[in-house]
Amino acid sequence: MENIKLAYSEVYEIINLMSYDLRSKIPSKFINLIMTQKDEKYIPKIERDIPLEEQNLKKETISILAFLKLNCFCNEEEKKQFMKMLSENELKFQEYLSEKYNPDNLFKNRTTKLQSYENVATVETAMIEYKDKNFIQKIFDKIKKLFKIN
Repeated sequence: MENIKLAYSEVYEIINLMSYDLRSKIPSKFINLIMTQKDEKYIPKIERDIPLEEQNLKKETISILAFLKLNCFCNEEEKKQFMKMLSENELKFQEYLSEKYNPDNLFKNRTTKLQSYENVATVETAMIEYKDKNFIQKIFDKIKKLFKIN
């Protein structure tokens, strides 16, 4: 919840830097929502001379700006192109996730590591037979302990 308030602050600052023509395309209810929900303590540092891509904005801020672009600033043709770009980006992201978290790939590295550990750590172990002492032997051992005899 805190991130969204910070994002609203960043968006509000960006809207204030926009020209009047662009700002007038944004519904006043949306601007009022941003004004009331933003974090009053956070003062974002948005530089007018630096492109937004290079300003280290929050993910939520970028999402809100994409929403504004799609719904307020684009005509129908631009909306189609923008939606196509968003869907292509989503496909690339899903491919990346499927490669990264593919169950087959996850266990390949693990099995090769396990095999290399097995090759390195081949130590012979033998079983030792343990004989339990009978009752008389146990009593005899206790008497020895009492008198401290080896």
